[in-house]
Amino acid sequence: MFLLCSLALLGIVTTQILYNQSIHRGEGSAPTRLLDSETPGIRLATTPALAPMIQGWGGVSLYEAGNGELQATLQRLNQSGYNAVRIGFGGGTSIGCSSGELGAWDPALFTQAIQMARQYSMWVILDYHSYNDLTDSSCQMEWLAFWSGVLSTNWNYDKIIWEPINEPAGSVALLSTEYQAWITQARSLGDTHWIVIENSWSNGSNPSCTFDVSSLVACYPFVTDPLNETFLSIHPYFFYDIWEQGGYGSCSPSATNTWGNGTAECVANIYYSAMLQSTAKYHVPILDTEGGAVYYSCNNVCARPPDAVGTDDASYSVTTFHFIQYLTSLMDSRGMGWLWWEAGEGSCCGALDTWGSLLSFQQTKPSPQENPPSLEAPTGQSVTAGSTLAFQVNATDPDLPLQNLTLSCNNCPYGASFPTVTGMGNVSGVFAWTPNDAQAGPHNVTFTVTDGAENSNATVSITVHASNTSSTHKPPILTIPTNQTVIVSDVLLFNVTATDPNNPTSQLILACLNCNVLGATFVTTGTSQSTGTFRWGPSSGRLAQTYTARFTVTDETNSTSGTVLIKVARTSPEIDAGVNPSNLTLGSSPVSASDTATLSHGFNPTGIVSFSVFEKPTCAGTAVFTGSTPVQNGNGVYLSPPFHPQTNGTYYWFVHYDGDPNNNPSSTPCGAPSQTLTVYSANPQQPSNPSPPFSIVLLMAGTGVALSASAVLALEFHKRKQSLKRHSTV
Repeated sequence: MFLLCSLALLGIVTTQILYNQSIHRGEGSAPTRLLDSETPGIRLATTPALAPMIQGWGGVSLYEAGNGELQATLQRLNQSGYNAVRIGFGGGTSIGCSSGELGAWDPALFTQAIQMARQYSMWVILDYHSYNDLTDSSCQMEWLAFWSGVLSTNWNYDKIIWEPINEPAGSVALLSTEYQAWITQARSLGDTHWIVIENSWSNGSNPSCTFDVSSLVACYPFVTDPLNETFLSIHPYFFYDIWEQGGYGSCSPSATNTWGNGTAECVANIYYSAMLQSTAKYHVPILDTEGGAVYYSCNNVCARPPDAVGTDDASYSVTTFHFIQYLTSLMDSRGMGWLWWEAGEGSCCGALDTWGSLLSFQQTKPSPQENPPSLEAPTGQSVTAGSTLAFQVNATDPDLPLQNLTLSCNNCPYGASFPTVTGMGNVSGVFAWTPNDAQAGPHNVTFTVTDGAENSNATVSITVHASNTSSTHKPPILTIPTNQTVIVSDVLLFNVTATDPNNPTSQLILACLNCNVLGATFVTTGTSQSTGTFRWGPSSGRLAQTYTARFTVTDETNSTSGTVLIKVARTSPEIDAGVNPSNLTLGSSPVSASDTATLSHGFNPTGIVSFSVFEKPTCAGTAVFTGSTPVQNGNGVYLSPPFHPQTNGTYYWFVHYDGDPNNNPSSTPCGAPSQTLTVYSANPQQPSNPSPPFSIVLLMAGTGVALSASAVLALEFHKRKQSLKRHSTV
């Protein structure tokens, strides 16, 4: 009764209770299916590009690039393992049909945002945060004209993803036409960036889109892209007020669906199943550009669940957090991308500070690679006592983001000057020394640069001549590369050069002092200018650790020495697996299943391949079966012990190689189709003469249009959600 009264407030005056009926679109309104080889006249697209795996946060606006908040947000996201940020704008006065949310478009601020993102090699999703632009023909033209200017600009950054419109209103057919026009325009202008296509459900104004898997699949717009660089998006939320009113289909309140983790998983599974079916049907990857754990859809708190935490835009409930955590884990297991709402301003006040700090995910962004900084310094110097020797030492760091470097002199001789210098990414220092006669002779001065985690050294050989000698003979100059890194399975090659600065020149002898011990070769050519080629290939004695290669050059009088630090890094093998058979029936043969794992690209791998079976696609909790096989034959095929299931259901296999001194660990993704075992009961029970389900169909006065209750609630959800976002930007 409460539901019917609430619906009456929306202008619905007549209700009828009918059996569910299928709704069929007419052929004229049915969009062409993407990549449909059976549809005449439709060209099959080329092989899709490899889709990037996106994990990040949105709710960030362009103006934050100008006030310093974006820099803090990007730094925090990068440090937390995310690789993307969604930056929104609402068009402002230049786009009359825009919602105006999240501030105006400003190309200068977008340029600044790209420069900041480039420091962290982070993806930028540009979100045109609007809704109704495509429902009016003049607005459609304005929308395309605006984007033409954006797409015609060379932003000089590959990691941009365009989001043409946030949550567009309109039918699937309309959205398909408008998105196709946008893509055609972008590609004709030469743009090659990825593009996001939003599901009509996210807006809530399409009565044909209801909360069930088949409807959600059908509510993605249909497009073709000659580059095959498009994503499908839907905005998954689980709102308490919408759930109370029955807006989540089969997960709505009932005797079995109470507010709690079980219902949260029910909602998440419908979203996830729709994504799985959609990406399989349309051959387009998933990137959900919004979603989260906020528990209310309306402006302010219109309904508060018993497990609510907070009342602002960063609030959540225990149940809605379980929903987004469960969904995130499911999506991660299949390589689906996501950007949750909202990050907050800089380092303050967003969901990153509340439920975002509790969220766990499988990072696809590699940990920031710690490469050692590089040192550039002369190697052979001479000076007469009483004269001043000066030279510059330079240090750089290849890591992104830039690291704070500290450059210092370890053992500067008495009277020498080399102030310690610090800076981001690139620093220089000047060595100056006026030795006295008591300091005549050879000196080895070592300089060190560190980024806090890694360091590099360079030693400069300095010969001091007494002031009462006329010798001006300079030692040979040795030029060596900076620290080297090589994978244990690869060959390392570099050159060392030696020159004689004197005139006339002398014959030089260039040598590697410990190449025989390392198992490396060093072949030299030339005399007064000599070049040596260092070659070190993989061997059983070259383990993954740090080594030092020592070089020297001598003439008739002096010698110069130098060292190169070499880091031999572990290789990263791959492991693939598949369960066989993939289906079992209890009481029938076969009675067990085994997993076959293939280990490849390892370097003489040893260790253990372990197998685990879980009842959840997230591979969380306690495994119902475990087993292991030793790696005895290196790369190859390894079989699990047999698993004998005792109950029907779906089982998810997970395979892990534990690594060894030369090989990093490697695992299969949890929940992959090849790793899924379905077990059927011996006598499956089929329902007999099921009664047709009931649903409420409502007639909108003066329109003759029939809407289901879930569709009407979706309309209300859309109104409340837009109100919520407008409120969050005030």
